[in-house]
Amino acid sequence: PLFRWIIQAWMIGFLTRKRFLRTKRGIVLIQKIYRGHFYRKEYLKIRRAVLVFQKFARGWSARKLYHRLLEEKRLEEERLREEERQRKEEKQRELERLEEERKTQEVEEMRARLAEEERQKTAAQELKKRRSEEESKRAVAKAREIERVRKRQEEAEREARKRAEESTRMAEEAALAAAEEAERLAAEQSAMLEAEAEQAAISQIAELDSALRAAEEDSDDEETVSLAPPGPGSELAERRMSELPPGIEEKTIEGYLTMKAGSKWKRRWCVLKFGTFMYFRGKQDFVRAGWMEKKGGGTGTLSRRNWKKRFFVLRDDRKLSYYEKDEEAAKPLGVINIAEAKDILDHGTKKANSFGIEVVGRVYHIIAESDEDCRAWVSVLKKMQQSSDVEVKLMKSESMNSRNAVGTLDISNIESCTPLESVSKPTAFTIITADRVFQFIADTMGDMNAWVTALQPTGLGDTVTGPSAVIENGWLIKESFSKKLRTKRYFVLNDQGLDYYKSTDTSVPPVGQILINSLCTVYLSEDATGKDASHSSFIVNSRRRFYKLTAKSHADAQRWVHSILDVIDCRPPIITPTEKLIDDIKDAKPKEIEAIYRINPILCYTSSQLKSSLLPLPYGNVQSQKAKTRGYGTLQEEALRIFNSLQDQESSGDPIPVIQGILQTCFDLPQLRNEVYCQLIKQTNTTQLDSIAVLRNWQVLACMCSSFLPARKFLRYLRFHLKRYQDSFPHTEMVKFSNFCTEAVKRTRQRDYPPSREEIIACLGRRELTAVVHCFGGGTCKISINSSTTAGEVVHKLSLGIGVMDSKNRFALFEQCGDLSKAIEDRAVIADVLAKFERYEAHGINEGGRRWRLFFKLFCFLDINVSADSLESGFMFEQAYNDVIQGRFPTAATQTLVRLAALRIQHDVGDYKSGAWIPNLETVYPVKKKVQKEEELDKGYTLKGTLRGLGKGTLRKLKNMESDDPTQKLADEAELQAIKVSVTDQWKKLKGMSREVAQEQYMDVIRSWKGYGSTLFHVEYKQDNRYPKELWLAINKQCVALYKRGDLEPIVSYPYEQILSFGAPVANTYKLIMEGNVVVSVETPKVLEIAKLMKAYINAIVKERRNSELPARR
Repeated sequence: PLFRWIIQAWMIGFLTRKRFLRTKRGIVLIQKIYRGHFYRKEYLKIRRAVLVFQKFARGWSARKLYHRLLEEKRLEEERLREEERQRKEEKQRELERLEEERKTQEVEEMRARLAEEERQKTAAQELKKRRSEEESKRAVAKAREIERVRKRQEEAEREARKRAEESTRMAEEAALAAAEEAERLAAEQSAMLEAEAEQAAISQIAELDSALRAAEEDSDDEETVSLAPPGPGSELAERRMSELPPGIEEKTIEGYLTMKAGSKWKRRWCVLKFGTFMYFRGKQDFVRAGWMEKKGGGTGTLSRRNWKKRFFVLRDDRKLSYYEKDEEAAKPLGVINIAEAKDILDHGTKKANSFGIEVVGRVYHIIAESDEDCRAWVSVLKKMQQSSDVEVKLMKSESMNSRNAVGTLDISNIESCTPLESVSKPTAFTIITADRVFQFIADTMGDMNAWVTALQPTGLGDTVTGPSAVIENGWLIKESFSKKLRTKRYFVLNDQGLDYYKSTDTSVPPVGQILINSLCTVYLSEDATGKDASHSSFIVNSRRRFYKLTAKSHADAQRWVHSILDVIDCRPPIITPTEKLIDDIKDAKPKEIEAIYRINPILCYTSSQLKSSLLPLPYGNVQSQKAKTRGYGTLQEEALRIFNSLQDQESSGDPIPVIQGILQTCFDLPQLRNEVYCQLIKQTNTTQLDSIAVLRNWQVLACMCSSFLPARKFLRYLRFHLKRYQDSFPHTEMVKFSNFCTEAVKRTRQRDYPPSREEIIACLGRRELTAVVHCFGGGTCKISINSSTTAGEVVHKLSLGIGVMDSKNRFALFEQCGDLSKAIEDRAVIADVLAKFERYEAHGINEGGRRWRLFFKLFCFLDINVSADSLESGFMFEQAYNDVIQGRFPTAATQTLVRLAALRIQHDVGDYKSGAWIPNLETVYPVKKKVQKEEELDKGYTLKGTLRGLGKGTLRKLKNMESDDPTQKLADEAELQAIKVSVTDQWKKLKGMSREVAQEQYMDVIRSWKGYGSTLFHVEYKQDNRYPKELWLAINKQCVALYKRGDLEPIVSYPYEQILSFGAPVANTYKLIMEGNVVVSVETPKVLEIAKLMKAYINAIVKERRNSELPARR
């Protein structure tokens, strides 16, 4: 039984365990099935979520890609438009170039026809002349034959008398030979005495020179000036005889004088003739002389065939000698007998300015220095061949004129001529003019007295008699720049200049003299501005150099400067030949005017460079800060540079950069404008009609007339020049430019900037400039303007075009770049604004890569209740929307901003559609914190220390400022998502609302602020602790108020009746003074705009009250 129980128990256990395992497997299977079902359900849920997320992500990426493609498309369209515009401009320039070439070709063909006609006419005249000469020769031959027969009859009679007189003649010849021998001995003795006298004079000059150098060892600053080279004014001197006033006798004297030229004394031949003092290198015993190049005459391989520079002298014995030096004692290297020359060749070689002299066995090849010189040499050599002895002597006497002189001086320009009264130089005398000093030494005391008497300017000018009155005297320290020394000298200021001595004894000759004329300048040096400086320096600019003088104190330096300025003001003005001729043209008759132009080439076109300016210009460098920063030299140097630039642009492929440089110089240096006008009138005064070079100068003149006006005297001369060409050369391109210039000078205004490249291109084409004006909503308008169109005229034209002329509110033009906006004054020239934009673009000065542009919007809100259907209401709506986006609407309620954003979307897009998306929330909602960004931009928008313009530091700040400034804090992504959801929900509620209703409700929300119509300026209050530091200064028609930024209610407000004064006593500080001695001072960079806006409101209030009082008075 036990064994059976065990087996039974084991069987039961086995069955139970088997059942348990089967049950366990079922439970495990059920668990697996449940877990699989659960995980599949979770997987499907996650999969659906992922699909939804991928859907939204793909939509977001697609929209982003779509907007990027739109932006790329817009940029590509802009690029294509720009390329199209450039192609049109290139095509226009090409057409203009072809037109110029066509006209040039027509002119050349016309000239060729005229030359051919002239040649045929000359040939006919030559033929007629030859026939008449042949007839006269036949008549002469017949007369000679008759004369020969008559002479043969008389020979027999003379033969009889000859024999009778033979004995008498032999006796006379013996007596004549004896007399000639005695005369030869006397001539040799006289020549020996002259040589001894000349040697004694040379030794005396050497002694005087050594004595003078010893006396001048302590001062190397004595003002000495060489005679002026012969120029256009010398032609006036040649006609001096006919111009001498009645009652003044002609003074003629000639002889050798020793003249100081720089630091050396040179012996020169001086002549006073026809009221002109002339200076020559040697005695004028020749017909013509000058430097030329001669080719060597060798024929072999080793012979010299190179070109050498030689000094040629043609004398009245018909011999042309050439020397290695231009000295009197030089020995000739060769002599060409012109009387025996076969021919004078007009062109000796293929080189320019060459001619030849053909003699027996050789041809001399010579090159002159210029084409004019070459023609003169050929002409005088041919005349020398064909002229008689009497005519040759007349040619020699005519050679002693101002053209062959090294220097000339008109007696009427001499202010004094007095002996020097020096022990070391007893025969020395000085000639003083308005702008220079000449020192001479005569051979004897009698010669000196004769020269001084002859050179006295009696009746032709003011003669200095006796010593001048002392105006100021004292010790000053003079700096010597050649030896870098500082020497103490006793200075005496009189009405002629500054004399300085080694001691206070002024009875001795001065060590040096600084002559003062009307062109001298004086000013305190930069190191003399310190109040604590023990010494103060000032600069005196004279004709030759400048002097730096140091006084004991700043007050002494100022006293010296004022005294010297008084002397400069009292000096007679210096008049150049060009200025004198302009005065002559003003008073001359029409026939005399053409004679003046014909006789005086200084008024006509030239291809040579100028040696000096056409007008008198002040000495020294210009002291303006703008001139110093740009590195300008003296006015004389800049005038010559401008003339060289005018000549360069005549053949330049692109003259616009050259013209820009000239206009920039005239803008920076106003003293040069009259000079540049005279240069342009000179370079356009020619008979070369419509040549390229002349038309280029006319183009520059058109740009000048559109930019700057000369002084009244030269404006009259300019108008005369333009009228003269309009009457003389009608139907030419020059007349078209003349008409353009005439109209331009009638309307040209004062400019703040030199013209831009686009303006210069417009002036070159004689057309108007196009300006693009933008407004809210992306609208643009192209307006044609000229170089003097003002912002007020553009505003008037736009207001008239859009029909808001009767509006009480005032519109204005603004300079805008991104969030930067600045009102443009009505009197501002639009061309200046465009030139300023061009400079900003060139320096990369902008905000976020945006371009500067002209913007048209409301300036003064005088009536905020306008009709909702009017165009003016649209302007107010867009401007209010812009203020909201820039954070200038005082509300902290997010719901208000959300509603405004929804209304704007409803206005722009329309009803909400399923799946609609707000791509850029910043366009409808003020997401960015823009306040600090605007403050930083505003701080750089005003030049430090001034109220206008952009300084260099500001330009760098704006250039380096990026749109992703770290101070511009963006809202959290979750917050942005929440705002988008709120705006979208609000947008859904506006379904069915029209654009007009959305705009009206938007404006209702804006007008709910009591201060609507105010212009808000960000300011900082640091006067005391009454108000917060960061404020809004609100300006409207009723009052000026202070708001805490973001608040709806003002902290304080001041009606205009309580405001006594307002302005900016200090840079970037705006101050208001009210009744009761209440002062409010805030810091802001926009003081000028605040003042302009307040002034506009005050003027509107005064005008409104005045109009309301008129009916009551009636």
